[in-house]
Amino acid sequence: MALRYAGVVASHFEPWGGIQVLVDLVIVCGLAAVCMIIDARKRGVNPWGYVVLTLFLGSIGPLSYLLVREWGRDSASINKLQGHSV
Repeated sequence: MALRYAGVVASHFEPWGGIQVLVDLVIVCGLAAVCMIIDARKRGVNPWGYVVLTLFLGSIGPLSYLLVREWGRDSASINKLQGHSV
């Protein structure tokens, strides 16, 4: 299983264009992780699970953070409309 992931990473080092794509992805995922941490601190949420997910699975981490954040916002607004406390 680990050899499959190593093959995916190794294939990016063969052509120069692949190295550029890999560097771009690392930069974007790093910036996304910083944004997640800042946003999570404002909301009082623990972001580290999503940051680790980003380190291992790339853009799936920020995507899952955004989905969970929006679902939480929707459920909180539904509870307010129904008169429940959050």
